[in-house]
Amino acid sequence: MTSSHRAGSRLATRLAFWVAGFGLAAWAPLVPFAKQRLQVDDGTLGLLLLCLGIGSVTAMSRTGPLCGRYGSRRVILAGGAGMVVLLPMLTIVSNTGLMALALLGFGAALGSLDVAMNVHAVEVERDAGRPLMSGFHALFSVGGFAGSGFVTLMLALSVGPLAATLACSASMAVALGVT
Repeated sequence: MTSSHRAGSRLATRLAFWVAGFGLAAWAPLVPFAKQRLQVDDGTLGLLLLCLGIGSVTAMSRTGPLCGRYGSRRVILAGGAGMVVLLPMLTIVSNTGLMALALLGFGAALGSLDVAMNVHAVEVERDAGRPLMSGFHALFSVGGFAGSGFVTLMLALSVGPLAATLACSASMAVALGVT
């Protein structure tokens, strides 16, 4: 493996962590809009938000074998693509059942991406022969700040939730294209 290939692997890994943080955090400022659109009470909203976690944990438990079978890169791309597609859907779904399914799917995409990017990060760190994991995880946090900040800014500028998430999805798709 050439050093440029290792540098490319490190960049791709960093971008995968960024995408996961960005996509997850982009959803957070949209929760009040979903509550209003769906006209649900706090308890129902809490159950809906739990769907994200259920989808994530369920997918996490199944992702390791998928990485072994198909490789972490393919699973990273599949999970990232799921987030890219489902993030805008979270802004337009208009009934509780469909929102539960969309959040289960979004959570599953995130969970798959999370496990696959960490599997890949371990391989990249081992090949580099030096600690890199904290830097990879830092990019998740940077992505989180960027995702929530970007959507909040767009909403403050009176850009609608769908347009804001389409811009987020485009950014995530570009980052995944580099991986």
